[in-house]
Amino acid sequence: MALKRISRYLKGTCTKGLIMRPSKTLQVDCYVDSDFAGLWLYENPQDPTCVRSRTGFLIMIGDCPAVWSSKL
Repeated sequence: MALKRISRYLKGTCTKGLIMRPSKTLQVDCYVDSDFAGLWLYENPQDPTCVRSRTGFLIMIGDCPAVWSSKL
């Protein structure tokens, strides 16, 4: 089932893409970020929203995105 899903995705997006223009120098940059949804220093054990946070990172090689992640 996973292979069928992947093949359908690839078939449906074959005309889509990203334009990447790498720089002439090989440079690796990493950007990170996190957010506590505006609830910093707010704690209430009965409130389920106060324990959620979002974190993410982006690694760029030669000014082109290579790896990224975002998690809740």
